[in-house]
Amino acid sequence: MSIDTDWLNHTYPSCAAEGADKAAREEGQELACLLRLEDLCWPEEPICPKCGEPSDEPWNDAPRGRGWRCGNRGCKARFHVLQVLPGAAQMHVDASVWFRAVYLLTNNGEMTVSALSRSLGVTRNGARSVRDRVAELKERDPIMIERIVAGPSRDAALLRRIRKRSR
Repeated sequence: MSIDTDWLNHTYPSCAAEGADKAAREEGQELACLLRLEDLCWPEEPICPKCGEPSDEPWNDAPRGRGWRCGNRGCKARFHVLQVLPGAAQMHVDASVWFRAVYLLTNNGEMTVSALSRSLGVTRNGARSVRDRVAELKERDPIMIERIVAGPSRDAALLRRIRKRSR
Protein backbone atom coordinates (compact mmCIF):
# COMPACT_ATOMS: atom_id res chain seq x y z
CA MET A 1 0.00 0.00 0.00
CA SER A 2 1.41 3.40 -0.89
CA ILE A 3 2.15 6.15 1.63
CA ASP A 4 -0.62 8.42 0.30
CA THR A 5 -3.22 5.65 0.62
CA ASP A 6 -2.03 4.88 4.15
CA TRP A 7 -2.28 8.59 5.00
CA LEU A 8 -5.82 8.83 3.64
CA ASN A 9 -6.98 5.65 5.40
CA HIS A 10 -5.45 6.78 8.68
CA THR A 11 -6.48 10.45 8.51
CA TYR A 12 -9.94 10.01 6.96
CA PRO A 13 -11.17 6.57 7.99
CA SER A 14 -14.14 5.17 6.13
CA CYS A 15 -17.62 5.74 7.53
CA ALA A 16 -18.53 2.22 6.41
CA ALA A 17 -19.33 -0.43 8.97
CA GLU A 18 -16.62 -2.82 10.07
CA GLY A 19 -16.22 -5.69 7.56
CA ALA A 20 -17.83 -3.82 4.64
CA ASP A 21 -16.73 -4.57 1.08
CA LYS A 22 -14.21 -2.40 -0.79
CA ALA A 23 -16.85 -0.31 -2.61
CA ALA A 24 -18.65 0.49 0.65
CA ARG A 25 -15.36 1.43 2.32
CA GLU A 26 -14.44 3.73 -0.58
CA GLU A 27 -17.90 5.32 -0.48
CA GLY A 28 -17.54 5.77 3.27
CA GLN A 29 -14.16 7.39 2.82
CA GLU A 30 -15.59 9.72 0.18
CA LEU A 31 -18.31 10.72 2.66
CA ALA A 32 -15.69 11.37 5.35
CA CYS A 33 -13.81 13.66 2.94
CA LEU A 34 -16.99 15.51 1.93
CA LEU A 35 -17.93 15.97 5.60
CA ARG A 36 -14.46 17.37 6.24
CA LEU A 37 -14.82 19.84 3.38
CA GLU A 38 -18.22 20.91 4.66
CA ASP A 39 -16.77 21.41 8.11
CA LEU A 40 -13.92 23.52 6.72
CA CYS A 41 -16.12 25.61 4.42
CA TRP A 42 -19.12 25.95 6.74
CA PRO A 43 -18.11 25.69 10.41
CA GLU A 44 -21.66 26.44 11.61
CA GLU A 45 -24.05 25.34 8.85
CA PRO A 46 -24.17 25.23 5.04
CA ILE A 47 -24.54 28.65 3.41
CA CYS A 48 -26.22 29.01 0.01
CA PRO A 49 -23.70 30.36 -2.53
CA LYS A 50 -26.51 32.04 -4.47
CA CYS A 51 -28.25 34.09 -1.77
CA GLY A 52 -26.01 33.69 1.31
CA GLU A 53 -28.74 32.25 3.53
CA PRO A 54 -28.10 29.29 5.85
CA SER A 55 -29.53 25.90 4.94
CA ASP A 56 -30.32 22.80 6.93
CA GLU A 57 -32.42 21.05 4.30
CA PRO A 58 -30.55 18.09 2.76
CA TRP A 59 -30.71 17.42 -0.96
CA ASN A 60 -30.65 13.64 -1.01
CA ASP A 61 -30.21 13.05 -4.75
CA ALA A 62 -27.30 15.50 -5.05
CA PRO A 63 -24.24 14.77 -7.18
CA ARG A 64 -21.85 12.65 -5.14
CA GLY A 65 -24.67 11.93 -2.70
CA ARG A 66 -24.36 14.93 -0.39
CA GLY A 67 -25.98 18.30 -1.02
CA TRP A 68 -28.19 21.01 0.37
CA ARG A 69 -31.29 22.95 -0.66
CA CYS A 70 -31.42 26.62 0.26
CA GLY A 71 -33.80 27.41 3.13
CA ASN A 72 -34.73 30.80 1.65
CA ARG A 73 -38.25 30.53 0.18
CA GLY A 74 -37.34 32.85 -2.70
CA CYS A 75 -34.15 30.99 -3.63
CA LYS A 76 -34.47 27.21 -3.08
CA ALA A 77 -31.13 26.70 -4.90
CA ARG A 78 -29.48 23.29 -4.70
CA PHE A 79 -25.78 23.19 -3.95
CA HIS A 80 -22.97 21.03 -2.59
CA VAL A 81 -19.62 21.81 -1.00
CA LEU A 82 -17.60 21.21 -4.16
CA GLN A 83 -19.43 24.12 -5.82
CA VAL A 84 -18.31 26.62 -3.19
CA LEU A 85 -14.78 25.42 -2.47
CA PRO A 86 -12.23 27.47 -4.44
CA GLY A 87 -10.50 25.23 -6.95
CA ALA A 88 -12.97 22.36 -6.59
CA ALA A 89 -15.88 23.65 -8.66
CA GLN A 90 -16.57 21.39 -11.65
CA MET A 91 -13.97 18.93 -10.37
CA HIS A 92 -14.42 15.51 -11.95
CA VAL A 93 -12.50 13.42 -9.42
CA ASP A 94 -13.66 12.10 -6.08
CA ALA A 95 -12.98 14.23 -3.02
CA SER A 96 -10.82 11.41 -1.63
CA VAL A 97 -8.61 11.55 -4.74
CA TRP A 98 -8.39 15.32 -4.38
CA PHE A 99 -7.39 14.94 -0.70
CA ARG A 100 -4.61 12.51 -1.70
CA ALA A 101 -3.39 15.06 -4.25
CA VAL A 102 -3.38 17.82 -1.59
CA TYR A 103 -1.30 15.58 0.68
CA LEU A 104 1.14 14.54 -2.05
CA LEU A 105 1.62 18.04 -3.44
CA THR A 106 2.01 19.53 0.03
CA ASN A 107 4.70 17.03 0.95
CA ASN A 108 6.34 16.92 -2.48
CA GLY A 109 5.68 20.15 -4.38
CA GLU A 110 8.01 19.15 -7.21
CA MET A 111 6.02 16.02 -8.08
CA THR A 112 5.66 15.52 -11.84
CA VAL A 113 2.29 15.20 -13.52
CA SER A 114 3.15 11.62 -14.53
CA ALA A 115 4.03 10.62 -10.96
CA LEU A 116 0.89 12.30 -9.63
CA SER A 117 -1.18 10.53 -12.29
CA ARG A 118 0.21 7.13 -11.24
CA SER A 119 -0.24 7.85 -7.52
CA LEU A 120 -3.83 9.01 -7.90
CA GLY A 121 -4.89 6.50 -10.56
CA VAL A 122 -6.13 9.22 -12.91
CA THR A 123 -5.18 10.32 -16.41
CA ARG A 124 -2.35 12.81 -16.98
CA ASN A 125 -4.90 15.48 -17.89
CA GLY A 126 -6.81 14.71 -14.70
CA ALA A 127 -3.61 14.92 -12.65
CA ARG A 128 -2.67 18.22 -14.30
CA SER A 129 -6.11 19.64 -13.56
CA VAL A 130 -6.01 18.49 -9.93
CA ARG A 131 -2.47 19.87 -9.49
CA ASP A 132 -3.56 23.27 -10.84
CA ARG A 133 -6.64 23.35 -8.60
CA VAL A 134 -4.60 22.46 -5.51
CA ALA A 135 -2.12 25.22 -6.41
CA GLU A 136 -5.03 27.67 -6.74
CA LEU A 137 -6.37 26.72 -3.32
CA LYS A 138 -2.86 26.94 -1.80
CA GLU A 139 -2.67 30.54 -2.97
CA ARG A 140 -6.18 31.46 -1.81
CA ASP A 141 -6.38 29.57 1.46
CA PRO A 142 -3.14 27.93 2.68
CA ILE A 143 -4.70 27.31 6.09
CA MET A 144 -7.39 25.10 4.55
CA ILE A 145 -4.66 23.04 2.86
CA GLU A 146 -2.92 22.61 6.23
CA ARG A 147 -6.20 21.56 7.87
CA ILE A 148 -6.92 19.02 5.12
CA VAL A 149 -3.48 17.45 5.54
CA ALA A 150 -3.71 17.51 9.35
CA GLY A 151 -7.07 15.73 9.24
CA PRO A 152 -10.11 15.88 11.49
CA SER A 153 -8.48 14.21 14.49
CA ARG A 154 -8.50 17.51 16.35
CA ASP A 155 -12.02 18.37 15.25
CA ALA A 156 -14.18 16.46 17.72
CA ALA A 157 -17.46 17.64 16.20
CA LEU A 158 -16.60 16.18 12.81
CA LEU A 159 -15.51 12.88 14.34
CA ARG A 160 -18.85 12.65 16.16
CA ARG A 161 -20.68 13.30 12.87
CA ILE A 162 -18.64 10.61 11.09
CA ARG A 163 -19.27 8.05 13.85
CA LYS A 164 -22.98 8.90 13.99
CA ARG A 165 -23.37 8.34 10.23
CA SER A 166 -21.54 4.98 10.36
CA ARG A 167 -24.07 3.46 12.78
